[in-house]
Amino acid sequence: MNLNSRLFSIFLMFVLALCFGSVFMFLAIALKGFHPVAVGSLRMITASLFLLCIVRLFGYSLVTSRSHWKFVFIFGAVFSALPFLALPWALQFVSTTAAAIAFASIPLMVLVLSRIFFKSPITLFKWVGFLIGSSGLILLANVGSNTMDDGANLSGALPIIPYCVVLASAFGFAAGGVYLQTAPKIPILSLITSAFLAGNLVAVPALLITFPKVWPPIESIVSILMVGIVCTGLGTVIRGTLIQREGIIFTSINGYISPIFASILGFSLLGETLTMIHGFAYLMVVAGLLISRNK
Repeated sequence: MNLNSRLFSIFLMFVLALCFGSVFMFLAIALKGFHPVAVGSLRMITASLFLLCIVRLFGYSLVTSRSHWKFVFIFGAVFSALPFLALPWALQFVSTTAAAIAFASIPLMVLVLSRIFFKSPITLFKWVGFLIGSSGLILLANVGSNTMDDGANLSGALPIIPYCVVLASAFGFAAGGVYLQTAPKIPILSLITSAFLAGNLVAVPALLITFPKVWPPIESIVSILMVGIVCTGLGTVIRGTLIQREGIIFTSINGYISPIFASILGFSLLGETLTMIHGFAYLMVVAGLLISRNK
């Protein structure tokens, strides 16, 4: 396969969608041996170490100036570490499929945030797309909780809280994408690696507080490595490569495919139940995304 061909870009896009789609499954498996906060912390730590190796391998460097470190600290601690720490807790109660569909709505969140902070114009088509996609997310909330841990139960109206935490995590990543638009002119790999290393100022103390007292099962350890190195670290490198090769519009297609991979993995390996509501909510989110891309 010609590495400069469009076909190779399509291959990379599917690999990226698999990386991002499988992250929910690996997080769910990791929860069998680690505290949710430890899972999120280890994701940040392993991803940052992997990216640091990639940066050194390709001759990049970390940011140097104080203003750049201030920027990457905000991006790494607020818009990366906090969502990383929150998502595993929610996955004790919310199915990986529902979480993946919620995360597919990030471009819709970016649309509104760009309007608020950058005064970007939003056409009628974009508002219609946002409303349709948001309706899909509201519909998805009515599916209820799908507890990954039989001992973790929420009663009454509380099952909606984990789904709200998933949406809050997605919103954090969306806000990070908007914040990234104000980034100084730094190579994206240097910026993300520096940001993840800065995020360890949050992740490492959180890990020390929640580190397991007994040795976790091997599948949980492998899942931590997979979610940190492959899903997050390698996924970040592939995403940056695709944006450079084909642009952000082409790369964003992975958002339509990732929930499909997440659903297949959740159904086949985690025993999750897929319902008509899952499918209809996904179609509404995708329809909203497609409509919102019209000018």
